[in-house]
Amino acid sequence: MSIITKGLIGLQDLSQGNGTFPRSTSTGGTNTLSQVPLFSGTGSPEGVVTAGVGCIYSRLDGSGATALYIKGSGTGNTGWLPATIGGLSNIGLASSLTYLGVSGSPLSSNGTMTMTAGTSSANQFVATPSGTSGTFGPRAIVGADIPAINLGTSGGGGVTGNLPVGNLNGGTGASSSTFWRGDGSWQAPPGSGLLLNAQGNSGAVTGNSSAQTLYTYTLPASTVGTLKGIRITVGWNHSTGTASVTYLVTVNGQTAASILFSTAGAQTARVTILNTAATTGVSTGIESTSGGSTANANTLTGLAWGSNQTVAFTFNVANTDQVTPILWLVELIQ
Repeated sequence: MSIITKGLIGLQDLSQGNGTFPRSTSTGGTNTLSQVPLFSGTGSPEGVVTAGVGCIYSRLDGSGATALYIKGSGTGNTGWLPATIGGLSNIGLASSLTYLGVSGSPLSSNGTMTMTAGTSSANQFVATPSGTSGTFGPRAIVGADIPAINLGTSGGGGVTGNLPVGNLNGGTGASSSTFWRGDGSWQAPPGSGLLLNAQGNSGAVTGNSSAQTLYTYTLPASTVGTLKGIRITVGWNHSTGTASVTYLVTVNGQTAASILFSTAGAQTARVTILNTAATTGVSTGIESTSGGSTANANTLTGLAWGSNQTVAFTFNVANTDQVTPILWLVELIQ
C-alpha cells in the first residue's frame, strides 16, 4: 500500500490533470504520481477536455446536474457524462386523472412540483361510478349518493325545525284550520268547517212582493274543490206580520234551497251545497228549526267553480210584513 507523503502541485497543473508529486513505496524507494484525475473549467468538457476513464471535471459555470462530469469511456475528449445519482438528470410527475394537473415538472434542480385542479362541467363531484365500483372521476350527483333522511331524530341525518308552509303546494289553502293531507292538498279536518264569511244582524226590511236580499257573499274562485262543499247557516226574525214568506238560498242567481214559512218569529236554516263537477252543484242537507216546506237536491248548472260565485239569501213577502236578518255564516267543508 502506497502512502502519499508530500507533493508540490501547481494550481494550473492540477486544473489540467497534469500535477505530479513523489510518494514512498513499500520497498523504500520513491516514484511519482502523474495525471491527477481532476479538471475544471467553464462549459461542457465533452469534445473539449482529453482525459482517461474515471477522471472528474468540475464545471465552474454549471449547476445541478451540469456542475460535475465523469469520464465514462475512451481516452480522448469524448465520453464525458454528467455525474448524477443512478443516471438521473431530472425527475418529473405526471397525472393520468382529468381532474388533476401538474405544474413545475420536470425538475432538473431544486424546485417544487405542484398538483393543480383540472376543469370539468358544472355541478360535478369526484366519485366512483353510480351503482358500481370503478375509477374515481367527475360526475353528477344522483339520489343514491345521498343517505336516507331520518325524520325521527334531530341528529345524525335527521331534521330539525318546521318545513315552510310555502314548500307544500305553495301554501295555497294553508291556514290554522287546515292540515296537509296525503293527496297533496291542504284540507280542513273531516267534520269541521273553515269559516269563510260571517255577518250579524241589521235593521228590519219591509217586503215589497219581490225578492229582497238579506245577506250576500262572493265566494272566491277555486275555493271549493270537486266533491267539496259549503255550508250556509242563516237566521232571521219574521218580526212584523203573519203572511207566509218564501226564503231562497241562491248561487249565482240559481236556487239552491227554497224555504216556505207560514209562521212569524225567529227561524234558522242550514243548507249544504256540494261541488259535484266543474260546472254543477247539488244542494242537500237542508234543515230548518220551525214548520214549513223545503226543496232539496236542487241541481245547479253553469256555476264555474273556478270563478267567483255569489251566494245570497233573499225573502219575498207583501209590504204588510217585515223580516229582520240575525245571522249569516258560510263555511267550507271538506
